[in-house]
Amino acid sequence: MSTPTKKHTCSHCGYVTDSVSYIMDDAVKPSPDDVNLCLKCGALYVFSEDLSLREPTLEELMKLKASEDWQEVERHRRAIEYIRKKHPWPSDPTP
Repeated sequence: MSTPTKKHTCSHCGYVTDSVSYIMDDAVKPSPDDVNLCLKCGALYVFSEDLSLREPTLEELMKLKASEDWQEVERHRRAIEYIRKKHPWPSDPTP
């Protein structure tokens, strides 16, 4: 199950999304400062107060990299990269 969000275009690959899903629990909804990964390229984003997505600040990125959550983020990014190598996106990635 996914949660509708403001439309967002990945600044790295151009993938457009308007919903998110929490990988471990469908009942979890996004909150400000939660991390989100682009499903096409694995780019890292953070939810703003209004739940729009934005790139993390350098301070946020450094704090995340120093946390125990970073290994989970990297594991998911590697999984996205692996899946996309095996199953590339169609030419138009717009959902």
